Amino acid sequence: MKRQMHNHNPNPNPNKDRVSNLPDCVLLHILSFLDTKHAVQTCILSPRWNNLWKHLSSIKLSSRHFPKNLKGFTKFVSHVFSLRDDTTSLLALDFQREGTMDPRILKIILKYAFAHNVQQLEVDVKCFNPQFPPSFFSCHTLTTLKLTIDHYSHQNLFPTSPNLPQITNLSLNGFLFGVGNDGLVNPFLTLNKLNSLVITGCIVRKNRNLCISCATLASLTIETGFSKSELKFQLSTPSLCTFVYCGHVPLQKLCASC
Repeated sequence: MKRQMHNHNPNPNPNKDRVSNLPDCVLLHILSFLDTKHAVQTCILSPRWNNLWKHLSSIKLSSRHFPKNLKGFTKFVSHVFSLRDDTTSLLALDFQREGTMDPRILKIILKYAFAHNVQQLEVDVKCFNPQFPPSFFSCHTLTTLKLTIDHYSHQNLFPTSPNLPQITNLSLNGFLFGVGNDGLVNPFLTLNKLNSLVITGCIVRKNRNLCISCATLASLTIETGFSKSELKFQLSTPSLCTFVYCGHVPLQKLCASC
């Protein structure tokens, strides 16, 4: 008697598109790891992918995919914002611009982010005199904010009393801290949930002491960058567990108080 042979090939049709059969939530999770330009390009794969990118809750915009073509990048940003599904929450926006950019583009991107209740915002750009209206620092949904403005000049004024009640992680690079109405430079006093703070290449107006007063702050990093001027600061951070200081000017004295 001949033994009947069975085909045990687990994949009888190796050319079958199994990825497209995955649920939307899985496909969107995969697309969230891509730069938004590449995520948009998936719409050519099949009708299944045509509108998926419009429901992304995470947007990553980088000019490195538009070499020496500022108009093309600006047009793409406008295209994404106009076609994206506004009913989808914007959880995160990451914007990186290589080379000098028009501050108006930055304003458009920030305006869209805050109008759509962004929770995590990261901006890394080179820009002459960027405009940060006070309303941009009055977002009640932000939990993470990372702002890096390349050092053409220290004209990036950080508000003396930002209204960011949900912020837990804050990173600032290239900002100027101004003097408040009380005569002190204490910009983090109102951030009642702040857990992690990174200050890089920042200066204080009139060479005043930077007061860092925050009852919830657990991690603090201060980097003076290439500046040879000393950043003088005072700490009132009873919950602080980690403190890192990096700079050309040695940390002369660190005193503890109640």
